[in-house]
Amino acid sequence: MRPFIFFPIFPAYSQWRPERGSNIPESIAVCDRLEKVCPDAQPFSGTWYCMEFLKRSAITNPTGFSYNELTRCLEAMLLWSFHTRVPLLDWDEQQVDGFLSFYCDPPVGCTAASARNRFLEDYSAPFKDWAINPDWRLFRRTPGGNGSLNPVTRDVFSRLVFHVKYFFDFYLLSTGSPHANPADGFSSASWNLNWSKSSVVLTEKQLDWLLTDALTSRVHSRHALQVMMYLGFARYTNLTAKQVVGSPSAQFTLDRLRRETDGDWSLSASSGGVSDSWVRLPAPMNPLIERYLQSRQVDLIRALPNLPLFPQLSGVDGYRSFSMSTYVKRIRELVADAARADDDPGIAASADCFRKLSFFMVRRSTRFA
Repeated sequence: MRPFIFFPIFPAYSQWRPERGSNIPESIAVCDRLEKVCPDAQPFSGTWYCMEFLKRSAITNPTGFSYNELTRCLEAMLLWSFHTRVPLLDWDEQQVDGFLSFYCDPPVGCTAASARNRFLEDYSAPFKDWAINPDWRLFRRTPGGNGSLNPVTRDVFSRLVFHVKYFFDFYLLSTGSPHANPADGFSSASWNLNWSKSSVVLTEKQLDWLLTDALTSRVHSRHALQVMMYLGFARYTNLTAKQVVGSPSAQFTLDRLRRETDGDWSLSASSGGVSDSWVRLPAPMNPLIERYLQSRQVDLIRALPNLPLFPQLSGVDGYRSFSMSTYVKRIRELVADAARADDDPGIAASADCFRKLSFFMVRRSTRFA
């Protein structure tokens, strides 16, 4: 079998210039490597659509956009396409399946235990002239015993599947293709892998119980509804934990939420609350928002005020952004006790899972579910 050849395709985020409009790599070294790829793989066409997808993602999903995570996925897809000589744009379910298998068990030689720069940075020269870093590796993986790699987590895999689906949704819509998305049938539930044991996940039923039952009525804590709101954002949005809480100088404020005429709620794309761009939140988020606002005695009919989403984070010691994760840790045992006492055997059996409750557990459970 041909050796797997890898090289970086996208620039570091600091060198990304989407406003220039070109979808051909600026790096001369990268273009030289693409020229050497088998033409059957159509390397420039696949790269063009990936670069366009990257720009569109930054525009259409600003709150959930992660340049580094997305480029790692797109680079792996392109390089696997070059290796198999099947154009990325022609992938079917078999190619997607092969790529996911490769991603979960790549050659050790294209992995490293820590991240490395894609290029040899030389600020005396323009980026287009920078050389590729020979020590760059496609994957960051922790080595296990006997020369093997530790398995990927469910969270990592589910994010990968999400990005692959999202890319093909974009491509099929852009070209008006009638074909089905080749990644639609894939999820971490359909793969029998040796997942990392750190990936504790909750089912949809357990997530529903946590947000609509446990934290609203079962758990008696003055922070319960704040935790409900915090974890609701983990489940129903792409905002990071840091974005939900904000910073001392830019807290997440209530005026970033807006009730529409049909009763649904929208989220402002701007961290300042004033925006021309509003994103509809999933309907199950509606009762969580309204329950929380009612507990704050906020008028739901009027425009929401410019007040912190979590006012208790601003105490005598000043704003502490890590307090929400602290509140979640403090409430874990109460949630676990409520689960153990629940009449539903499935909920009762999950008590130990809730003892590990975190923003990230809810997020990866949502992506996996």
